[in-house]
Amino acid sequence: MLTRRTFVAALAAALLPSTAGAGKAAPTWWLGTEVTKAGRGTITALRFQTRSVRVKLGRKVTPRSVELTSRNNANTEFMLWVVFPREKLDQDLILSADGGWWQSDSYGHDDPSSQASFVLDRPTAERLAKALQIPLNERSPLDAGLQATWTIPPTAGIRTTDPITVKLRVKNAGTTTLGFMLGGRQRGPRDNRFAFTVARNGTPVPIKDAPDFGGLGYYKRLKPGEEHELTVDLRSWADLATPGHYAIDASYEGELAKDGVMPTTATDRKNLWDVKLTGQGGILVQ
Repeated sequence: MLTRRTFVAALAAALLPSTAGAGKAAPTWWLGTEVTKAGRGTITALRFQTRSVRVKLGRKVTPRSVELTSRNNANTEFMLWVVFPREKLDQDLILSADGGWWQSDSYGHDDPSSQASFVLDRPTAERLAKALQIPLNERSPLDAGLQATWTIPPTAGIRTTDPITVKLRVKNAGTTTLGFMLGGRQRGPRDNRFAFTVARNGTPVPIKDAPDFGGLGYYKRLKPGEEHELTVDLRSWADLATPGHYAIDASYEGELAKDGVMPTTATDRKNLWDVKLTGQGGILVQ
């Protein structure tokens, strides 16, 4: 006959998953809190791909949506994005699937819901896509026909009040409409989507430290044949007040959106493509 104590212990063990492993059962989602010591109701989960953490499990939750989307052009890194009913601020989301445990890398809330994300390498993404029965949502190239033309002035004066204007003209020479990302890194003294390396007479010139704090961004819609020009002052990156010949390497880190449409869901992010547009020039300062 079971005593009251052994009955309660047996009931608790039945309600919580085994800490020895998740088995091959159907995926389940839990709320949980990271703890320092192992104990009843705790499991070991992966966070940030490689960090093992102990988690005290709370109760199960049922997501409203689960989406898996590539985060880079090579389709080697993915984000699992989960939306579920609004919960407490002090817990993380825990996934049990295919014999493993994962703790969310980020966790947040808005008025109607809570959200959690997991950043995964490709093997793990493929494993979880199969367990969750959802697509990978891989990226496909969007930059066919994209043309970039840099204009760097051949000469400049030494007066630091005179700008050295560098122009980047982007043209959609392809057959489909694209969205070209503008902004997003300009809340600061300059647009840090641009980057420059500068050398005077073969000697590297220090690049000024000017961090950005993000900024509003949007996709400039470019139909086939349309173009857009951006301009920046090179003096925001380097001091060119000393006479000499300056070699300039320029780049712009941008992003393309299919059909020029701003992504509104996690799945839409498969319709993005990162681009790095580069150019070179030389300036004689005298």
